[in-house]
Amino acid sequence: MKHKNYALVLAGGGAKGAYQIGAWKAFRETKVKFDCILGVSVGALNGALMVQNLFQEAIDIWQKMSIEKIIYLPDGVAEDIKSGRLNVFSPSFLKVISHVWNEVKRHRGFDITPLYNLIEKYVDEKKIRKKKKDFGLVTYRLTDFTPQVLFLEDIPYGMLSKFLLASASLPGFKPTKIFGKDFIDGGVYNNIPLRLVKERGYRRVIVVDISGIGMTETPDFTNMEVIYIKNSIDFGGILDFRPSFISSFMELGYLDTLKVFQKVDGIYYFYHPAERLISRIEKLFYSQEVQRKLFAILTERKSKQLTYKDVVRSILPERLKNFKFLSVAIIEQSARYLNLPIVKLYNLEDLILETFNILKKKLAENPSLLDYKPKNIFEEIINNQLLQNTVILKMFYILTLEAIKKKVIKHSKNFS
Repeated sequence: MKHKNYALVLAGGGAKGAYQIGAWKAFRETKVKFDCILGVSVGALNGALMVQNLFQEAIDIWQKMSIEKIIYLPDGVAEDIKSGRLNVFSPSFLKVISHVWNEVKRHRGFDITPLYNLIEKYVDEKKIRKKKKDFGLVTYRLTDFTPQVLFLEDIPYGMLSKFLLASASLPGFKPTKIFGKDFIDGGVYNNIPLRLVKERGYRRVIVVDISGIGMTETPDFTNMEVIYIKNSIDFGGILDFRPSFISSFMELGYLDTLKVFQKVDGIYYFYHPAERLISRIEKLFYSQEVQRKLFAILTERKSKQLTYKDVVRSILPERLKNFKFLSVAIIEQSARYLNLPIVKLYNLEDLILETFNILKKKLAENPSLLDYKPKNIFEEIINNQLLQNTVILKMFYILTLEAIKKKVIKHSKNFS
């Protein structure tokens, strides 16, 4: 059977599921459509929202997400967790330990009634079935250690919310009981079920992997068109519901997906396409005047007679060595070294100038910042990374000054 649109596989990963909402935003902008959605754990919950087209509701849910909306906690404990007051010296600590122990004894895990209530509030089973979208989820029947891959036709009417809860019942949560049997998180069986959509008959697939815990199979892409989206930065945890993390990870999902669909450029960073500017900077980078200045810096630490390109590549991190535009690699590595925020959509010119201004401020505080030279071979070996980054910053500084001088980039009032 030939499908016009893609099948979407949404992996599990707890709080990291915010990333998939960011990816969804990018799908909407790029007008990517899906004939099938198969989700695991939080991926199943996000998939149910996608089938219903509850985009704004999904944003709102995730922006307001907190631990007490997932598991039951004693009065006051959730506030202590969110405020950071919960530690071994806090009055609530013994209360939490006691609560955890009692929950484990009584329910074999945390009570996730709040999560079930959230699912019930936003999942309209009748609406989902009316959409006639091929929607499925993965869970694991603990009673007899059997994986369960269930599509809508396999789920009895009125039981969708229960099976969604089952798919998201992480180890440590109370198992979900359905028809007298215990079910837990589908990631125990397969957290990225690409094979399952292939077996379903789909050949055009988009996978959104969020670095969650669980079992994964080695993907088999044979006779398939697969677009694989994965968080380019791994931070936070599966129960990290801090608003700052949720917001950042959601934005990362948006930016990573736009980059996969070639709507934004960048290696580590994200910026609007800037072919003309990159072409001009690259031309400047290889101009005789700039090449002479930069090669002088490079040969301070190189005895071998290598080409300009070879020497530049030798000081770059592995991921940047073979990038087509070495000038851009120098720019991005300088921005990383100076800790310019990565999860943000830039204009390339602004990225360069923001990096340049940070470097100028650091030079004002420490004029010898770019003058580091190892005293001996042992210090050079020990501080090789520092030495390489110092050389890269020098190159970036000279290149940017030349770009401003030649009006390749404009040094506006906003960047003084």
